[in-house]
Amino acid sequence: MTLKTRLTLGSVLLATLIAGAISAVDLANVMHLEFDATLDRAQLMTGGVAHEVKNPLNAILLHVEAARAKMSHGDTDIAPQMEIISKSCASTA
Repeated sequence: MTLKTRLTLGSVLLATLIAGAISAVDLANVMHLEFDATLDRAQLMTGGVAHEVKNPLNAILLHVEAARAKMSHGDTDIAPQMEIISKSCASTA
């Protein structure tokens, strides 16, 4: 629902309340439902953002740990891990 639609809906509900066609409780219920819908959209969006941030961070952590394990065994060829870490960092930018 666009802002203009919400403002129009709000104006209609307020005018209806003033005219006595609906009660203040009914108006509060409609406003509560609209708030719930807005909150649901915000939660969905923040959940998506968290997912998009967490995936590259998991890849980075996994490859840092792999590089650390290789180095602890004397293997200094960590270029493959560094490449993946670099790509993961670039994908979040």
